Amino acid sequence: MRAKRANNVSVMLGRLLYIGFSVQIVFGIIWMVKNIVYVQMFGEASGNLTLSELLRGDGDTGILYPAIVLLTRALGEITFVPWYSYLYIVQLVLAVPAGFCLLREAELFGRKWRRYIWGSLVIMTFPMILQIHMAIMVNSIVLSLLMFQAAFCIRAWKCLKNNKSGTIDYVYAVSGVALFWLLLTLTQWIYIFIAAVPVVITVIGVIIVSAKKTVNAKKNNVGSAGRYGLRRDILSVLMTLVLFLGITLGLDRLTTDYSMSQRASFSIERQMFIRVAWHSRVCYPGLWMYELGSVVGDEVMNATYCHQENVENLMMPMLEQELGREKALEIYRYGNKIAWTENRNDILHDVLVDTAGYVIPPVITSIYLDKGTSISYIARNYDSFKRNAPVFSKYYIDYSMLWFEAALIIGFAIFILQFFSKANRVDKRVAGAYIVMCVVCLLIAVRNVMLGSCMYDYKEAGSAVVAWFMAIFVTCGNAVFDEDVK
Repeated sequence: MRAKRANNVSVMLGRLLYIGFSVQIVFGIIWMVKNIVYVQMFGEASGNLTLSELLRGDGDTGILYPAIVLLTRALGEITFVPWYSYLYIVQLVLAVPAGFCLLREAELFGRKWRRYIWGSLVIMTFPMILQIHMAIMVNSIVLSLLMFQAAFCIRAWKCLKNNKSGTIDYVYAVSGVALFWLLLTLTQWIYIFIAAVPVVITVIGVIIVSAKKTVNAKKNNVGSAGRYGLRRDILSVLMTLVLFLGITLGLDRLTTDYSMSQRASFSIERQMFIRVAWHSRVCYPGLWMYELGSVVGDEVMNATYCHQENVENLMMPMLEQELGREKALEIYRYGNKIAWTENRNDILHDVLVDTAGYVIPPVITSIYLDKGTSISYIARNYDSFKRNAPVFSKYYIDYSMLWFEAALIIGFAIFILQFFSKANRVDKRVAGAYIVMCVVCLLIAVRNVMLGSCMYDYKEAGSAVVAWFMAIFVTCGNAVFDEDVK
């Protein structure tokens, strides 16, 4: 009797989730229609236009997104529709199947494909996600490619759990993971490391499963077939990965002009200076004013006050050019040491705040918006989001943020109810792939946190938003469509 009552309550809450998210979808569609011919004024847009004209990458952005921009600009020239409207359509068309494939591989809503279209639209129409799909920025394509890769990662895990490590289906899944690793690298170079995590874990998985098969074959006196099976499985996976890696590196070398990048060369000292010392430089202007200002000039220093990314894009390259790399690294190390000694507590506080923003972006962003703060890039993003339809956009983002927080509470309640009624059916295969997805999100969060102090930008946190929606759907997907609950 208690189990039945728990099921009934979870179904009721699931229906409430369905209605609430459906309202968000309607809001999102209306906002899309209102903004389809509107350009959000982000600095990234001009850089992407320049790269599309040259059809080259710059060492940070790869060739894929400039090629897409170039194609849509060509369409805009031969039609009466603005070219950026075509770009938005391309990004939205990629976003919907990306969400569909991710949710479908996870098998969260049963077998009916319409449910997965609904789930994909829920993710896509969340304001923080929809804003990047309706802007001229590479984040949209990156997010869609990450979702496709996560879908193939789930498929690979399912094959491993079902002892299909040597099958065509598994090779297809591994090829998908590697293919989107390639595409992500050709979109933003940093993903050659971040998107390699699912690839590496997939390889480790096939080695473990194949080794178990070999041990079982020996126990059952199968002979050398088990060893040959192990070699075949590992060789097929490694050959696939080497092929895709070679193609990626070759295409990147052919299509990238590294001299176009304004950033200074990478070093641990440089990144720590941006994150740690520059925070103290802002808090204590006298510490760095004379030393740095005398080298780079007042104009560059003033530019870093207005936009902190200019520390990396303008000040550091000039500093290393004027003083040499070794002298610049010495300054970075000195600044890091002094800053940590004098301002440790504030630095740790801001690191934790920025990390929280990239790990739970909807909640942190909502807190900032409620306070009316202009910290980081939130105010700029928010103003751009509601510029074309201020009143409607405000209601849309307020509702979506509030409903997301409510959905977390409702989803947790459904999970508890289904746990006690034994109706929760979280697939361990999906759980394993979801952990991999969370690891990727954490790596992206670490990368973004190290870009600078108090530079939280929710446009860079799309993967974490998707991970939270996946958490909601994984824990209560059965209850959203009540016929799946028994």
